[in-house]
Amino acid sequence: MPEKFQKRYSAEILPQLLNSVEDPVPRVQSHACAALTNFMEGYKSTLNDEQIKVICQKLLNLVQNGISLVKENAVTALATVVEQVKEAFNPYYKETTNILLTALANHQTKEYKQFRGQVIEAITIMSAAVSDAMFMEVADQVVHSMLAIQTQQLEAKDQQRIYLLSAWQRICLIMKGQFAKYLP
Repeated sequence: MPEKFQKRYSAEILPQLLNSVEDPVPRVQSHACAALTNFMEGYKSTLNDEQIKVICQKLLNLVQNGISLVKENAVTALATVVEQVKEAFNPYYKETTNILLTALANHQTKEYKQFRGQVIEAITIMSAAVSDAMFMEVADQVVHSMLAIQTQQLEAKDQQRIYLLSAWQRICLIMKGQFAKYLP
């Protein structure tokens, strides 16, 4: 049933969601990102390059400039969009990953642990969606960022731990035997 709704109304709904993402009220931005996530799950239509570019720019702006809750919902929406468009995201992957890795480095305090976990999740979901060649260009940066969090920043009961476990699984599935160099 949702697929019929998406197919029939995407021309009207998607622009409205993207307009709401830019609303000046953070709660509206956050809900718009969550609605975009829900809308894109199982999305069967294709997005053109311009749509992908606009969606990414708007969501990355929120990741960089929004409040914590907005950042969290924006990064999840971004991962969901990339998961649907797969290799069509290749032209934006490297820059997006660098922005997300910078966000990991810049948000070290406890109140951002949930956001950091979601960034880790988003990076690895996006990495699984794009071509292997695209991922391999940033693989060292991604793995080293995850290792730094795991070895230096985790507390005993840290919510980032669950995100890391799933992320390591995704990375291993992408890299296969090439992951062995990181085992030491």
